[in-house]
Formats: sequence, structure tokens, C-alpha cells
Amino acid sequence: LEVAEVIAGERVVTLQYADNQEDRRVRVYPDTLNAIAFTYRMESFATVLFEGFPDGAVIFSSGREMGTIAAGRYTARNLLPGPRSFSVYLDSWKEPYTIDVELSARKPNDPITFQGGRILALSVPRGVRIAVDGRQVAVGTGGREPCDLGVFYAGSHTVEFSGDTWITQSMPALVRPGTDTRISAALVTKPAPTSVEAGAATPGAHDGPGILRATDNSGLAENLEARLRRDGEDTPLLFGWDQALSLPAGRYVMEARRKGDPDWAFSSPFDIVSGGELTFSVPPVGYSAAWKIADLELKRQAAVLALDRAVRAKRARTITSNISLWTGLASLVPVVYGMVDGFIVYPTYQAETDFDVAAALHDRLMLDQNLWFFGSIAAGASAVSWSVRFFWNKSLPRALEALDAIDEELDYLRSPQ
Repeated sequence: LEVAEVIAGERVVTLQYADNQEDRRVRVYPDTLNAIAFTYRMESFATVLFEGFPDGAVIFSSGREMGTIAAGRYTARNLLPGPRSFSVYLDSWKEPYTIDVELSARKPNDPITFQGGRILALSVPRGVRIAVDGRQVAVGTGGREPCDLGVFYAGSHTVEFSGDTWITQSMPALVRPGTDTRISAALVTKPAPTSVEAGAATPGAHDGPGILRATDNSGLAENLEARLRRDGEDTPLLFGWDQALSLPAGRYVMEARRKGDPDWAFSSPFDIVSGGELTFSVPPVGYSAAWKIADLELKRQAAVLALDRAVRAKRARTITSNISLWTGLASLVPVVYGMVDGFIVYPTYQAETDFDVAAALHDRLMLDQNLWFFGSIAAGASAVSWSVRFFWNKSLPRALEALDAIDEELDYLRSPQ
């Protein structure tokens, strides 16, 4: 590369490439071709791989952005060998994740592996806001599955639960590399506001709140639906399993059902006493009468179809048996004829001396034998076919018994208990 018309004197020539540069001092003489050489080499750059970081995390180094993690990986190339510091930022992190490494251009560098794990919040009621290190990361859905707060670097973090009807609670969460950290806060509802009009007292306004802890022992997990309401009211109250709920003194009702059941199969009232604490356990929950009736109606339709098939099968067996009976009786005619004629012809055949007459009698005996043999086979087959009416003779009574049992159970469920 030639650069013309350079002013004579001492000059500095800089070669800039990727993440590095080379500087050379040279004295330029007039009317003279001045030469300068650089030592640029590809192997002077280092490459490092980032693994296990959460997607969307942004990597910075030396004050500039390097790239973004995708599918848990990112490869940084063309880096200057030597000590290097990286900072990884994520929206849910209060502070960046920093790494200091020594990069080499002559040998492969060890991958930079993320040291951290997930934080999972258990039994978070619907609407509860969850923040980690002061940054909101999730809102409770009230489901039975743990609430995933995201991936955080190893160390101690602060998880805060807050809501419109809940007292704010904070608790530490120690994250260890490669493990899930599960936390469960004992949330307490804010005391319900009370108001007393002049000259009139609101019932129960003078009573203080009590504590309720609701425990799920149904064993149904996600297949259980439950609600808590005040007796006489239809509006459900917010509650979480195994949480300390502060409720005004009074009577409440806990209802539960299996998913898909139209009615609340389990319903039990209880009283909250001012200043007291009550633990209420939801036992195994069966299906309601409405669900059982709907299920039995489907079974009854199947039983009616089975009864119809049994009636049709019995009718077909009866017809087949009758046809076989008459066929068997008809088959006995040649059998009887062959036997009688054989007994008559055989003595004559034994005493006959004329060859032609004996041959004719022999043919007649063979015909009688065939009539007797094949007629007997036909009669036997007809007898077997006729006996088919006695097979599966219990299918119709069983179908009737099954239908009667279903009708009896339906009558019981539909009758006033």
C-alpha cells in the first residue's frame, strides 16, 4: 500500500483492525520512498464461549456491547488476549453479573459458564406482586404450580411479596449454582376496614380478626378447585394454601370440587373467632350428585344399547335354532331309510349266488350306507346348531340387571336426601 504526498518529517502511522491496533513512528524524507512494516497476525485474537446464561442477557466489555445471549449461548470473537472483564445485564437483575478472565490467543479458552439458578415461589395467591431485589418480576396467578421468578446469579437475593389486600412480606433467597430455590412466604391479609354509622353498630365491627390456615389434603393437586366465602355471600375471598389469612370474626364456608364437576361436592362451614387461629383441612373430595347423575345417564345409554344387542342376539339364536331343528328332522329321513333298507337287503345279498344280482344288491347297500352316514352327519350338525339357543342365555338377564341397577342408583340420587 503506497500513500503519496506525505509531508516530510516525523510521522505516526496507525494500523487499526478489529479490537486491536499497531502504531509505528517513521521519518519521511522528501523525494524518497519510505518503507514501514506491520506484524498483523490472525492468531493474535482470542475467542471465548458464554454458556448457560438466560436468553436476552446482554454482554458488555470495555464499555461497549458485545452481543446478546440466544439459546443459552454466545460466542465472542476477535478479542485482545490478556486479562478481560465482562458484564452481563438482564432486566430482572438489579446488578450485572461480572466475570474476570485471562484470554489466550494461542490455545482455546475455557467456556464461561453461568453460575446461578431459578427462584420458584410456592402457593402465591392471585394478584400478589413479586419482586426480586426491588424489581417486580411476576404476579401470582393463584395456581397450584410454583410461580417461576426467573434465573438469577448465585448469591443472596431478597424476594418481596405485596398486594392490595396483603401485608408486604420480604424474605431472603439463597441461589446455588445449578439448583432451583423454592420459597414460600407466610402472607397475611390486611385487616378489613370497618365503619360504624352514627347511632347504629355494624354487626361484628367490634370483633377483632382471626387467623385461618387452609391446608389441601385432597391429594388432587391441580385437579382440585376450592373457594372461600363468607356465609350468606357468593363473592369468593382471596386465599392461599398454607398461608396465614387474617379474616374478620364470623362464619365462613370452604367449598371444593374436582375439575369438571358442575357442583361443589365438598362444602363445610366454620367460625373465625377474634384473636384465635384455625387450621382448616380439605379432605379427599369425591364427585357431586350432579356429576354422578350425568355419568350414570351416559352409562344408561350404553346399557340400553347393550340390552338391545342382547335382545337381537337372542332372537337370532332362536331363529337359527328353529331352522336347525327342522333341518335335523329332515336329515333323519334318509338315515332311517338307509338303515331299514340295509337290514332288508343285506340277508338277500349274503345268500345271492348270481354275480350280476349280487353286484346290484351291493350297489344298493352302498347307497343305503351313504344315506345313513351323511344323513347322520347332517343331523348331528343340525343338533349342534339347534343347541346354540342355550349358549349365552345369561346375556339378556345380565343386561337387564345392569340397566335396573343404573335406574335404581339414578332414582336414589334424584330423590330428596
